[in-house]
Amino acid sequence: MSARKLSSWVWGWGMVVLVGMPATIRGAEDETGLSGRIRVGLTYASGITEVGDEIEDYLESRPGVEVDRFEWPVGLTLSGGPEYSFGNAIGALGLELRFGPPIVSAVDLPDDTFVSVLLPLGGGLRYTFLPEGNVSPYLRVGLCYIVTAGDDEFIEDGEVGFDGAVGVEFLRAKRVGVGIEVAYNSAEVKVANKNVEAIGFNASVYASFKF
Repeated sequence: MSARKLSSWVWGWGMVVLVGMPATIRGAEDETGLSGRIRVGLTYASGITEVGDEIEDYLESRPGVEVDRFEWPVGLTLSGGPEYSFGNAIGALGLELRFGPPIVSAVDLPDDTFVSVLLPLGGGLRYTFLPEGNVSPYLRVGLCYIVTAGDDEFIEDGEVGFDGAVGVEFLRAKRVGVGIEVAYNSAEVKVANKNVEAIGFNASVYASFKF
């Protein structure tokens, strides 16, 4: 199975899991400590600037070519999964799937415009301290792969990378909470046959929904 087909399969089944999870585990928390959470937020990815730099250098190496470029570094991130709470004394451990943020890079040449979209797909583990408190720090670790769409001359799928974050969630005991995190993602894409970290250091704000 090719990397692109595999990522499409993960995307499809991941959406099934995220949509079906609330109905599957709703009501189990009181008896078992199991709950589910879906998080929706905005993420700023600093690495897209490096992607734009590489595209510009590649194109302007051609005689007489001048490039206007645009990158949109902020995108929607969707994540979620089951979580088991051991109480404030120990913490909570969760399994998480992540989609996004989609990142857009556009290059404007005198006779054409090329647009590329990068979609990160990943997953991993999340450990939350003080899970029953109103202020709950957490650590998140996992892997990420970036699917690309657009003009393949400039950007192609790259290599799986590490995805790690530290953050804080507020009002976790409520059905709806909020959170902030800072993260580093080493997943790469190929830009003109050169591997580039497309996300790098990133920061997110999000809403958390408990089921």
